[in-house]
Amino acid sequence: MAAIVLGMASCGDGNDPNNPNTPFKLEVQNLTDESADIVVTPASDAEYLWTNVEQRYLTNHHFAKLEDYVANLLSTTTYAKMETAGRVLSGSKTIPLSGLNKNNAYYFIVFRVDEEFKLSGEVYSVRYTPGTNTDEPGTPDQPITFAVSPTTINAPATGGTFTLTVNTNSVWVASAEAAWATLSPTSGEGNATVTVTIEPATSTEETSQKITFSAGTNTYYVTVKRAGKSNTNPPDQTDPNTPTGLKVRIVYHSVGWDIIDYFQLTWNPVNGATAYKVYREDVWAHGEKYGQVYTPNRVIAEVTTPEFKDNSFDTEAWGYQSMKLKYTVTAITSKGESKPCEVVEEWWEPGV
Repeated sequence: MAAIVLGMASCGDGNDPNNPNTPFKLEVQNLTDESADIVVTPASDAEYLWTNVEQRYLTNHHFAKLEDYVANLLSTTTYAKMETAGRVLSGSKTIPLSGLNKNNAYYFIVFRVDEEFKLSGEVYSVRYTPGTNTDEPGTPDQPITFAVSPTTINAPATGGTFTLTVNTNSVWVASAEAAWATLSPTSGEGNATVTVTIEPATSTEETSQKITFSAGTNTYYVTVKRAGKSNTNPPDQTDPNTPTGLKVRIVYHSVGWDIIDYFQLTWNPVNGATAYKVYREDVWAHGEKYGQVYTPNRVIAEVTTPEFKDNSFDTEAWGYQSMKLKYTVTAITSKGESKPCEVVEEWWEPGV
């Protein structure tokens, strides 16, 4: 069976003797539905480390570049303890890989580290997909076209069925964050229609989640919002001092449209109010902790005017993962603190 030469990369400018200006060759051979042989030909007598990672893992963990993934990998003690099985010496070496998932994209990555086990030099990679044709020699990856529409689904409390259109020339995968939305199909190759089935709401609060589509290094997010069911026991609205009209607006950083600078909160003034308390609850909106409360509802600010700019994002503690922020406001008058207004939710997303 013919070898598939899927990629080559060059090292640096040649001034570093440990990083020679010579091509580093990666080949994929014997590609099946579940396995592949990777032939690695380094350019020098140096020692290299390698790893294999599925594209969906990179996407779900927001690694925009392979270098970011490798740097994170090297920071873990598990990989630092790898023995010679994870090293590539001089000369050509064949590395068998098994247990792969058909039609899912993978990256085989080769890199070097310094004495402190930090990335040294460039990261070499080859992208391949088990289950693709191996009878003819392959060519380097072609540019991937990828789009999903619409990007927002607004569902009633009763749920329902909705359709998403995938336009791509690549293998793609899709996943929903929460169980109340199911997808069919969840993967494919080329253009497709995906059916989204949303279950009826079980609470009076609006719920939301994101559907992630990935093709190669491309990612699309579809926001799904489901209205809360009718409240058969509406809260007491007789307190005239409860603030109304709470709105939360995202303000992006000037250096990038996708980097959130702060959330601007505004609400209607309350007659006789001397101050307002702003409350916030932080809920995981991504991954295994989805829906779990990270920080319970608490006062984040006390202001004297009906507005507040919130930029208190603990991005490092959040691990640069998506968060759902739930805001509410109370008014302080001569009668004391009012009841909280209706909760308004907004998503915090890490910038790319």
